[in-house]
Amino acid sequence: MNARFLYRASLSALLLAASGSLRAEAPEHVSYSVNRNDTLYDLARRYFADPASYPAVQKLNRIGNPRRIPVGRVLKIPRSMLRREPIEAVVQSYRGAVLVGAHGASVGLKVR
Repeated sequence: MNARFLYRASLSALLLAASGSLRAEAPEHVSYSVNRNDTLYDLARRYFADPASYPAVQKLNRIGNPRRIPVGRVLKIPRSMLRREPIEAVVQSYRGAVLVGAHGASVGLKVR
């Protein structure tokens, strides 16, 4: 497993836990489907590395009022703005020589 995979897995788990849907739109963006009572301020506080950066997402998505976003609207959010939280994963299988950090991998190995 590499760091990019763990980053994507942690991002997916983080956003899906909020009951919004996530799908890769482009390598540099993720899509978030707005739920009832979502505001851009709340989304920024929960998911952005810097909550004060919400105006960039507001501008990118042409949102007039960050407190009123229609339910079901799909927002594009730059991956670079999202908080990164490592998650624990377990190696299920692999093929060939695999290193996790500087150590060899084995099935059942817990990584973070």
